[in-house]
Amino acid sequence: MKALVAGGNTVLGKYVVRHLIDHGYQTFAMSQQPEQDNPLAIPLAAKDQQLSGKFDVVICCARPVIAPYAQESQSIHAAPLMSDLERFAKPHAAKIFTSGIEVFGCAQEVVADDLCFDPLTAAESEVAALEKAMRAGWTALFVPTLSYGGPDCPIRTAIMQRGSPRIPVLIPASGHYYAAHLDDLAEFHINIAEQNDREPVYFLAERQCYSPEDLADLLVRHGWAEGVTCLSLPSFLKRYGPEVLALETMHVTVPISDAFAPKHHLPKYLAQTRFASVPDHPK
Repeated sequence: MKALVAGGNTVLGKYVVRHLIDHGYQTFAMSQQPEQDNPLAIPLAAKDQQLSGKFDVVICCARPVIAPYAQESQSIHAAPLMSDLERFAKPHAAKIFTSGIEVFGCAQEVVADDLCFDPLTAAESEVAALEKAMRAGWTALFVPTLSYGGPDCPIRTAIMQRGSPRIPVLIPASGHYYAAHLDDLAEFHINIAEQNDREPVYFLAERQCYSPEDLADLLVRHGWAEGVTCLSLPSFLKRYGPEVLALETMHVTVPISDAFAPKHHLPKYLAQTRFASVPDHPK
């Protein structure tokens, strides 16, 4: 069985590649920067013709990420990428699009049968690509902004990149975060790829969600941060801009898929994992 992962060197893509290999797939990866290809996967160039129509599973993890706890910030040219991935897929391949439209699509209303997207400016280009992919038979997986796990944990990386041991929080804040461990997200990709009766849309997250204040308190309580810096609306806007403000204040309740049964939970992870200062790769 052959699997192709676009964005195999993104934070989630690394985990998807590793789980595919662990499940016995011959795994290829296609990235924007070939010199940074995932070393576990076989590199594949978009212009390759010999493997057209040869893949049983095609997964797109190459997406822009705009959340404050994310590592990737580069944009992608979604339409050409999706066209290339369609060409590599077998006629009845499992095709999975992992959405980067953060916080479950920035949706005004989130109903699995009738999505209503209200994208942030930074994600506008991906909305069209996602909707086109779903019309073409791709399964959309919405993953939460707050992913975590492994030596290169995105939460830890975000704290390190801030250069401050204190967590900034908008006061008052009306939003909330959903969370999921990277291993749980990656394992779900394989589970869905191996099902014959896939639903068109899945929302993946742990059931408990967190306000920015709750999250900051968790990080401080378990030694991941030294304290909280409370910011007024003008201060927050000046420091982070309107896009991050929109995420910080977004309050969307989503129909988390019953098929997603996470083995990890954020509070337990933070309590049991020592905060380390040197990022690494998942092992």
